[in-house]
Amino acid sequence: MLELLSMVVFTSYLIQLFHVMVSIYGLYSSISSEVWINPPPNSSSRVCILIPVYMENVESIMKSFNSIVKQKYPRSLMRVIVIAERNDGDTIRNVEKCLPVLEEHNIRYKLVIKDSPRSSKASSLNYVLNDVYEDIVGVYDADDDVADEYQIAKAVGMINSGYDALGVKVYRVGEGILQSLAMIDCIFWYEILLPALSRILGCPLISGEGLFITRKTLKNLSGFPEALAEDAMLSIYFISKKLNVGLMNSIVYEKAPSNILSLVKQRIRWHRGYFQCVVKTLKTEIPLKTKVILLMVYLSPLGLFAVSIAFTHLLLVVTINVGSTVMLWWSLAIVLGSFLAPFSIIEEKYRINYISMLLYTPYRIMLGFVAILSLIIPRVSWYKTMRN
Repeated sequence: MLELLSMVVFTSYLIQLFHVMVSIYGLYSSISSEVWINPPPNSSSRVCILIPVYMENVESIMKSFNSIVKQKYPRSLMRVIVIAERNDGDTIRNVEKCLPVLEEHNIRYKLVIKDSPRSSKASSLNYVLNDVYEDIVGVYDADDDVADEYQIAKAVGMINSGYDALGVKVYRVGEGILQSLAMIDCIFWYEILLPALSRILGCPLISGEGLFITRKTLKNLSGFPEALAEDAMLSIYFISKKLNVGLMNSIVYEKAPSNILSLVKQRIRWHRGYFQCVVKTLKTEIPLKTKVILLMVYLSPLGLFAVSIAFTHLLLVVTINVGSTVMLWWSLAIVLGSFLAPFSIIEEKYRINYISMLLYTPYRIMLGFVAILSLIIPRVSWYKTMRN
């Protein structure tokens, strides 16, 4: 048992050191400005926006609808499909209350009631793919707020220039301390880690919100992968099929989890989804270098555990003077490296209150233990992230 624990700790340290090196590369290079593309708007293709909903209130649904009606795109080329679960009567009624907003702005829509049992976001999306005839498919969640009025037009322009799919930045926002901590994570990921990983991999990892993909590509992939993290799983398919995928410099805002319990459930779902991606990566025929990098990415929850272990070890050294010198230096490297990049860019470019920055350390320690919890619990369902 002790040997197994030592192996887990050693592996988690290696994974986190990889992410530390990648983050330093992303911080001290111009990769971010090179990877995030600013395409010219184009309004020549038919677009279908898919919105899967579950346990949503009127405010969240209306926010997404308002974002769509603000888009500067020909109404004749737009259509919205909302997918709800038959046993979720409250959400269906809330959607029906909001649909007149689309009608008032001459946007065609369809509300699809899914009969089969709810299992994942991907299952809801796949349920309606046979109804999609448009050239390009976009995916939004309820509660998504898109400030960029040309996001759809830019996505069309980028795809028509030769891309099979693209992703955008998704910032999770809110007014509380927990929401500020989630925002720090988003800034770190989209401004530092993701650009660097995209350059190293040769293909970006994309988020499920604000995803745009051609119908032809979706057909070749046989739809969205049925997984807890379908967006992360998509990247494996993109890489294995050598598709042209890009990152568009546009933002989708959504509310961060409203409380600790909702945050923990969200992270457990993400982590378990990443572990599914580990298995898929091992089975997929891709170049060895790419496979190793992808495994490092999808094993990142173990890297979070390394941060927790490193802090615990440093506290033990300071208080009761235990541990080896080698372990001490490893722990220092993990701790300093893990916070150098996020704090550097946040201090330089973003207004995050200092209380949140101070609490970011115990927040990351907590996430490390949540990562281990993700390995222990027997089953994970499509947890609903509560944001109100």
